[in-house]
Amino acid sequence: MLVARAGIDGGVNGRWIQKVGTGFEVKASTNSHLAEPQRNMHEGSIDYTGMNWAASAKLAWQGAWLFAGSLTKRMPFVPQLQLGGDVTVVAANGGICIGSGGLRWAEDKDAFNATLSRSPDPRTGSSKNECKLSYVRKVTDRLSLGTEYQYSHPDMESGLQMGYEYTFRQARVQGLLDTEGKVSCCVSDFAGFGFSGMIDYIRGDYKFGIMMHVLPQPEQPPP
Repeated sequence: MLVARAGIDGGVNGRWIQKVGTGFEVKASTNSHLAEPQRNMHEGSIDYTGMNWAASAKLAWQGAWLFAGSLTKRMPFVPQLQLGGDVTVVAANGGICIGSGGLRWAEDKDAFNATLSRSPDPRTGSSKNECKLSYVRKVTDRLSLGTEYQYSHPDMESGLQMGYEYTFRQARVQGLLDTEGKVSCCVSDFAGFGFSGMIDYIRGDYKFGIMMHVLPQPEQPPP
């Protein structure tokens, strides 16, 4: 696939995708802006999808060079377990490295995820380590319950979230409760209408929102 576009605002971009064999996919894209050079970006990537593992690598330039790679593999002797990780290196400010690794255990109606990431902290300039543990239980075909625990070092910050999701035939209800004193709920139907609300009891902040998708009616066939 090859796509190219030029806009009246001075922007020119193109994208090329080529599949090689049954597992490889090569992508390249470029964005150039005549009036705003900081919007120029060029990148190329290669993806591979195998029977029980997948990997990708990307090289990009946007004022600085960026390299990203990721790998995930399902364990052959333990099919419920999947391991993976990714790393991103930015050649700016002496070099910035962001990496993470994780695992996923899924069996029947239970799913457990654990991730450990390391990234620079913009407030202090040092590295920040973060650990996330999450568990989801599908109680019934319609109801799912989940919880997530998050801990970061060296600032010693932690948080716990608990949520639920109930799916009707034409609608979905989602709710979340965390240890920061926030309670939120979102109700939406598959026709494109929904509303949400969030209450922060500690700060006394209340937020509400409405969503609506306007879909054109399909054209009637001629008699």
